[in-house]
Formats: sequence, C-alpha cells, structure tokens
Amino acid sequence: MSYRIQLNKEFNFSNLISILDYLHDLGVEWLYLSPILQASKGSTHGYDVYDFKKVSEDLGGEEKFLELCKEARRRGMRIIVDIVPNHMALENPYLLDFLRNSNSKYKKFFDFDGDKIVLPILGEEDLSKLKIVEENGEKFLDYYGLKLPLIGEGNDLKELLKKQNYELVYWKMFDKINYRRFFDVNGLIGIRQEDEDVFNEYHEKIFELKECIDGLRVDHIDGLLNPRKYLEMLREKMGNDKYIVVEKILSPKEKLRDWKIDGTTGYDFMRDVNLLFVNSKNEGKFKEIYEDFVGQKLDLEEEKIKAKIDVINQLFYGDVDRILRKLKELTGKEIKKESLIKFLSCLNVYRTYITEDEIEWEDIEEIKECADESILDLINERKGMMILQQLEAPIMAKGYEDTLFYRYNLLVSLNEVGSDLKFGISCEEFHARNIERELFWPNTMIDTSTHDTKLSEDVRARINALSNFPEEWRNLIKTWSAINEKYKVKGYPTRNDEYRFYQILLGTWSCYSKEYEDRLVNYMIKAIREEKTNTSWLNPNQEYENATINFVRRVIKDEEFLSSFIPFFKKINRVGSIYSIEQVILKLTSPGLPDIYQGNETLTYLMVDPDNRRKVNFNTLAEMLKEIKSEDPVTLFKNEEFGKLKLYVTWKLLNLRRDRKELFKGYRPIKFNGCGFERNGLITLVTFYPFENFEIKVKGKYLGIIDSSTHEDIIKSRELPFGVYVKQ
Repeated sequence: MSYRIQLNKEFNFSNLISILDYLHDLGVEWLYLSPILQASKGSTHGYDVYDFKKVSEDLGGEEKFLELCKEARRRGMRIIVDIVPNHMALENPYLLDFLRNSNSKYKKFFDFDGDKIVLPILGEEDLSKLKIVEENGEKFLDYYGLKLPLIGEGNDLKELLKKQNYELVYWKMFDKINYRRFFDVNGLIGIRQEDEDVFNEYHEKIFELKECIDGLRVDHIDGLLNPRKYLEMLREKMGNDKYIVVEKILSPKEKLRDWKIDGTTGYDFMRDVNLLFVNSKNEGKFKEIYEDFVGQKLDLEEEKIKAKIDVINQLFYGDVDRILRKLKELTGKEIKKESLIKFLSCLNVYRTYITEDEIEWEDIEEIKECADESILDLINERKGMMILQQLEAPIMAKGYEDTLFYRYNLLVSLNEVGSDLKFGISCEEFHARNIERELFWPNTMIDTSTHDTKLSEDVRARINALSNFPEEWRNLIKTWSAINEKYKVKGYPTRNDEYRFYQILLGTWSCYSKEYEDRLVNYMIKAIREEKTNTSWLNPNQEYENATINFVRRVIKDEEFLSSFIPFFKKINRVGSIYSIEQVILKLTSPGLPDIYQGNETLTYLMVDPDNRRKVNFNTLAEMLKEIKSEDPVTLFKNEEFGKLKLYVTWKLLNLRRDRKELFKGYRPIKFNGCGFERNGLITLVTFYPFENFEIKVKGKYLGIIDSSTHEDIIKSRELPFGVYVKQ
C-alpha cells in the first residue's frame, strides 16, 4: 500500500527520511510523494512548477532525494512521484527566455496564441507602479519585485511596452488572456506536451531519476491535448515495470479508457465506499428537511447547469472567446458563443477524448446529448474538437465541484470529488464496482482522503452518520437556528450557508479552541466564496463575509447552543467513528493499491485545503503505534478509543497485505445483514447503524485478526460490529 506525503520546505526529504522506520513499521510499501521538482518560491504544495530541470532545493535537492531513495530501498520500500505535465508557474525561467528573445526555443513550450503573451499581473488598470531597473547590465521592468526583461530602448513607457514579447493587463481582464490556464488560475500556464521535443525536455529530470522512481502519479491528465499519446510516450520512456496512475475523475457511469497505465488515483473508490455509509432510505426526509429549512425547492440538474454557466460568465468568458477564435482559424467556421456555452454546461463527464485518429462511441453518446449541429460538426474537424476538449474539465471542475458543491448542501459528505450527489448506494453496487476493479484494473489506486478532498474521510464518516437520524436533525436545526438568530446581521448568513455550517460543525468538532475557531472561519469564507452567490474570490462582499465570520465565532461559544449541540454531537461522533474504522477496513481489503493520506491512519478531522495540508505530528503517531500493538481491539472499542482502534486496524491490515499477498486476490460477495466479501482466504465483514451483531457460516478454520478470536465453521462477532478473518 502507499502513503501520501505532502512535501514542502517545512517537511522535506530529510524529514521524510527520519520517519521511514515508523512508516515501515506501519506496513507502508510505497512512499507516494507530492511533486519534487523546483516549484515557485514559498510554494506549499509543489504544483506550481518553476524549473522542470532540477529537484527542489526547498526539499533538499537531488542529492538528498537520492539519499531518500537509498534509505527507502534499504527498508524494501518503493517510491511514487507526483508529476505535473499540464502546467507550470507563469513566472519561470523558460518563459522569461522567450520574453527576452522572440526566437527562443521555449516559445513552443507554452500553450498561447499569437506572437505576444498577455500577462494579467497588474493590480490596477494603470501603469503607474511599473519601474525600469538595471541588473548586471540588463534592463528589467519591475512590478512589486516581479522583474520582466525589456527589449529595445525608449523613454516613453507605453511605446517601450509595444516592443516587448508580452502585453501587461489588469488581472481581472480574463477576456484578454491568450494562454491556456490551469482552471481559472492566471499564475499557471499550460504546457504543450503534444510536442515531442517539449515532452522530452520537460520530463528530462524525471527520466534521469527513473532508476530511483518506481511509479508516477500524473496530475490533471484531462488538461492535455492528447492524454492517450502522452501516456504512451511516458510508458515508453519509463518502461513497463513502472507503476503509473492518473488523476482522472470518472463519473459513476464512466469507464476508464484503455490507456497504458495501472489505473486512477482513486476518486472513484472513494466515492463508492463513502456512499455505502449513507442511509439511502432517508433521502426523501432529508430533502424535505433541507428544502424546508432553506425555504426553496431545488432541481439538482438545473442547479448544476446554472453553476457551470455562472463560472463560464465569471471566470472563463475569455477562454470561451479564445477557443471560438481558434476554432474559426482551424475550421474556417463560425460557432455561436451560446452553442459553445450550452455544450460545456451540459456535459456530465469531465471530458471527451476525440483525437485526429481515434473516436469512441461513448464520446459520441455524450456529445450528442449536449451539442447542436455546429458542435457536432467538430467530430469531423478533429483538431478543433481536441482544442475544445481541453476546456471541458476546467468548466466541470469549477462549475460542479467548486460551485455547486458549495451551493447544494443536502448532505455535504456527498459533495466530494467524483460524486454525482447520489444519496447512498447499495452493498450490491459497491460489490459490482469492486469486481470491476479486480477484473480490469487490479492495481488501480484506491483512497479515502487526498490533498484535494473537500473534507477528510473521518469528517465525511461523521456526516454520513447523520443520515440515520432525520427526525432529530429536523428538530435540532430549528432549535439551533432560533437560538442563533440573534447573531445574524441583516439576515446574514443565509439559511443555506447556515445549514452547511451546522453539518461542518458536527463533522469537525472536538472541543473549542482558538485555533479551531480560526480554521472554521477560514473554511466558511472559502465555502461562501466558492459558492459565488453572496460573495466570491473575484468580488468579495465584505459585509456578507464579516457577518458570516461574526456568526461562526459567536455560535461556537454560545452556551445555550452548545448545551443542545454537544449531546447530539456525541451520538453522531460514536457512529461516525465506527464508520471510519469500517471504511478503512474496506479500503485495505478491497481490490487495488490502497493509499493513506498523511495522518489519516488515525481519526483526523480536516476541512478543505489548505486545512487538509496541515503539518502532521509523526512523533505522536509513532508513539501511539508502539502503544496499540499490545492493545486488545475489543477493549479499545468498548472504551471508545476509536482513534487508537483505527490505527490498530490500519497497522494490522497493512502488515497482512505486505506479508500475505496471496490473500488479496479474487472477489466474492457475501450476503448477510451488513456488507462483506471473501477473497482468497480472507473474509471482510462490516455492519451499519444500529450495528447488529453479525453471524455467518463459512467452511474451514479462520483467524479473526481484528477481534483476535478464532472460529471454526461459523464466525460470530459478539463484541465488534466488524471483522476481518484469515484462513489458517
């Protein structure tokens, strides 16, 4: 199994080397690293690549990375590296080389139109803050420390700017931008990996290090012009023995294409296992409660299309215009802007994959549901369709995930990457998905939390527990809202944002602290800005945001509210904690390569980034691991030490996977009053609230590795609502 590490200057290669013994003891086989190439100065995540030719100095440089590889090998551990082929930081030495020289070979690296690149960096719409400076005999244009090369001479700044290979514009002038961005981020520019020279040079350092690198995680594969071609080139360079997975969000009815990879990064499994713990029988009641509270009936399909149109109009209108111009250049035909917007807002998948020499029936089926004649005609104009497809995923991601998922708050544990907001799935559907993985993608990564999830797995598990208690929830939110009405200003925050807030509070509460208060405030501000209804990142509404901040800070200190909230929280917390443990049991015994996101081997209650990228206290985890090895899991369960129990279960199952790989093959569903399956000598069983004891007859002798009991011919768990049993 793999363990995802978020590297940055605060936790670098040396820090990782210092915890290798802990990770090995835990049972980790693969170290799964965030990007290792040189990122922008001060980067906390590594996805803003600055220099693709060197290993990050902030992380310790190439020498320290090779030391990490050596130390990992010594412990029998392998390394997966996250690579970012789609984009890099706008401010980078290769783009600067082009800005100095129109004939630079790096001009073709960047996905932009025309001879000049438009740089949306100005904080104001005038040029008054620009200064001309000289360093080492070269003149630069200085803008708050950003230095751009200057070509030619002249005293008049406006005339001098006309001579440059760039044009400066106000940062909100999206209609002027002429390069492909990563989503709506001006500071990240698209790379043309379809050009083999670009591909080879961009990946040069990764290929140099391939003796040290055992696997790759490819970030945002859907941003590339031709994902299949890119992956074929990558596989050829890396070799067939390397593990390669792609960050690919699949809709529930969508199948992964037959690319030369081992699978996805696991959002699909995360969706399936999460929904297994949502009580689908209560969907109608929760819809009624939600709509009654917010005072509005919502049509989910209409809201989805509206959210996508909103982000097109607010964030991507310039990109739409750019694509329309390119389509006319390539095809000679005018396509109406309304046709393109309708198409992009209608799609139910993240992207289609038509290329010059390939087209599949599922792409035609998806396109025909959303396109008029002019868009359909692009199927015959493949180059144009390929360009258009690069815009599909950004619209889906920003409109669906980063807008609708903050507007539609029925049960916010549903609002996760890859979700279709379905209110739960059956055990049979979960089995069907696992069987598919075992048959077609047995080595795909499977996870339950990542650095990109909206909420960590244990927060979602708690909120899933809420789905069992509709009537209590109905009464309590009315009570809470009445208590907290005094903290609203002009009715702010809205009932919809208030509804989300109570769920997030249930999902993340442990006790009051100033740190928690600040984290909660930061989350709510991000949520309401992403929602784009009363405020946004582009146009912050200070009055609404201040009212929301004031509401959050006061509510979580109100004694009357807390006296009602905490008893219900304790009930939800117990059920949610058990769900968390059952979820990790299913993950660690299901088909695929299980991944644990740093710190989530024990109960961890984190919100959306940057909260979910907080520093992990590995010393505490290492001490806890030493303690739990001698613990009895039944005692931990009875004492409700669920954090320790989750770590115990993780340690037991990871070491089982490492020591007895033959057990994790095949897949046969088991029918009983819960959800379970049998593999090659291994049985996994979980139950759901109200956690009835389970009983199932099996043939042979099995050892219960979770509850440490042995059973012959019949397994009975009298003390735990879950179990994993291994044939002796």
